[in-house]
Amino acid sequence: MRYSFCTLSLALMVCVAASAQVPVVDGSGESLQDLSGSDTFITVELKDTYGSARDFNLKIKSVNGSEGTITVQKIGGEITAYRLADIHKIHVQKGKVAVKEYTRPPGGNLTTDQSAIVRRAGARVRELFELARDNQGLRMELASILLTQEDPEALEYLESLARTDDLAVAIVASIQLYLGGKTPDTELIDRGLASGQRAIRGLSALLAGNTRDPQFRTRVRTLLKRATNEEFANIAMAAGLLKDTKAIPMLLEALGSLHSPKVVAAVEALTKLGGKEVEAAMLELLKSSDDNLRLSALKILYEIGDAETTRKQAIRILQDEFVGSIVHGVEASMILAPSGDWDAQERLREFYNEPHDKNIFSLAQRAAAASALFEGGYTPAKSMLRELLNTRSDMIYAKGRTKDEAFKENTVMIVQINVCMSIAENGSRKLLSLLEAPMQDSNPAIAYSACRAAIAISDAEYRFRLFE
Repeated sequence: MRYSFCTLSLALMVCVAASAQVPVVDGSGESLQDLSGSDTFITVELKDTYGSARDFNLKIKSVNGSEGTITVQKIGGEITAYRLADIHKIHVQKGKVAVKEYTRPPGGNLTTDQSAIVRRAGARVRELFELARDNQGLRMELASILLTQEDPEALEYLESLARTDDLAVAIVASIQLYLGGKTPDTELIDRGLASGQRAIRGLSALLAGNTRDPQFRTRVRTLLKRATNEEFANIAMAAGLLKDTKAIPMLLEALGSLHSPKVVAAVEALTKLGGKEVEAAMLELLKSSDDNLRLSALKILYEIGDAETTRKQAIRILQDEFVGSIVHGVEASMILAPSGDWDAQERLREFYNEPHDKNIFSLAQRAAAASALFEGGYTPAKSMLRELLNTRSDMIYAKGRTKDEAFKENTVMIVQINVCMSIAENGSRKLLSLLEAPMQDSNPAIAYSACRAAIAISDAEYRFRLFE
């Protein structure tokens, strides 16, 4: 008994000494034992033998003295262990979680299997292009993808439509040419902005925004003043892309609209416009008693704010006041989850698994939640996206239309297109395998959306133009 006790005491002393030799930095004097079982996030920095690698956003679950290890939990819930002897330093992360700056992953460095999926997507687009001769709108969109592969027939097709006397067709063809990497025709944009048709003016304004040419600011701003709810989004986006600071008052007014799509468009436009003037206006909005306005301001500050001041302030308010909110919790969590925020990700996991009627709105929300979770490192979210892609018509809830199969099939199509767009915007090569089945779908719209997502993941410049 004495021998066993002495051996255990010696082992414990050795392990305590080992843990004491692992410096804990950037904190307030905490030890490993203090951090064990707490909600504090840490970064493990390994010794030079391992290339000074770092593993971020971990929580210490236990310090295992007898084994000379620490057990940690990752954001996605995965448990792993590190040998104390392998650790150079433990960094206490400032704030709840280290917020990474998100940059879209590059399109290169695909694996052999991933490259094969992209090649099949290109071939399927070419096949759909040939089959879509009676569907001009779809054929133009397919042609814009083929331009990324330098397809001469697709280029000739779109250029001929851009020269047509039908101004609406010419503008749409020019937008597809731009998405395919071609420079917009400013003379055509001038004609479109002067059109008597609202739809043409709105699309022309968006094309003007894509040029980033300051000469269009005044005309776009004039259109914005009298824009209807239906045309507001395209014109507001143009003002943002053109960095027209004189449009800020109109965009701020739109944040208070009761028309939700108009608010979303104003948020996106102000985010793209950015700058100190927008930042100051958002800080002023934080004083409002209207949480809808405050949340819009926080979204914008999160994207454009100074990393050490206003952005950090936005993160703190979102974490402390909004993530736990019954009304705004999901929306606020969508902002923070892609950066790995633990509480935000937990809120989205709970939301995804809540009982719900399967309709367009609820399924679109869950697609956005799954994409945000995956972007933030929660790998099981890939299965969530797969589940949504496998939605069938007999799963759809349609109040008063339980026997309307056409409505249900259309809902499934919209859901699958929406998921494909989420995958494309996410840009992760790890999601390419999800697109193989919908790429071969008999519905051309679904197949096109899946192929477009695959091409967007492989081509960073195309993805930028698609989602700018």
